[in-house]
Amino acid sequence: MSSKTLSSRHLARTVVASSVAVAAAALLGAGPAAAAVDSSNTGVSGNGWNLTVTQSDTVVNSVVPLNSTPWDKDLFVSGLNHAEISGSGDDKITKSTLEVGYEFGFQFDISSGLTLGITPSLSFPLSENLLTGAPTVGVTPGLGGTASIPIKPGPVTEVAIQKKEFTGKDADVNLNNVHLQINGAAGIVTVRPYAKLTTSTASSDDITVTYGAPVVI
Repeated sequence: MSSKTLSSRHLARTVVASSVAVAAAALLGAGPAAAAVDSSNTGVSGNGWNLTVTQSDTVVNSVVPLNSTPWDKDLFVSGLNHAEISGSGDDKITKSTLEVGYEFGFQFDISSGLTLGITPSLSFPLSENLLTGAPTVGVTPGLGGTASIPIKPGPVTEVAIQKKEFTGKDADVNLNNVHLQINGAAGIVTVRPYAKLTTSTASSDDITVTYGAPVVI
């Protein structure tokens, strides 16, 4: 009886101690969540450097524009962009730039605005003379015309949001709820984020780019 009681108490203490240890390990080992990599590209420069550029946690949030027109788009964008230079090249890198931006494509360009074509016109309403009963014709001047919107094929445009020059082996450009606006765009609008690493040495200029997934807004 006594032996069974001691064993039960010992087992209970062991289970509690193990639970506390597991909980403590989970709390102590939990660091910041790793960024979700959306796209990455590694290239090799003309003189041997490894050039890597990465996009993570990319968000493109489309909202109703403040003017509530169907021709404008309001966006809020976020994302982590990282450039890294590794390895050992033949020449020293003299200049490095991390550029972050977005490509915009839309079906129709109506940025030229509204065109009004107005022509004078005359109408001839018939009426009856109340005294004689004979019909009379009156001339009423008026305006008639058309309204047209000049429509052109929509372009694909690349817009740089930020450029970071650096002298070390890595650099970051982080966007947090940055506001972008597209005006005069009709039809489907597509947005694609990019991150571009440009390096220069005495003998070589190199560009490495990674592109995120296109987002239709």
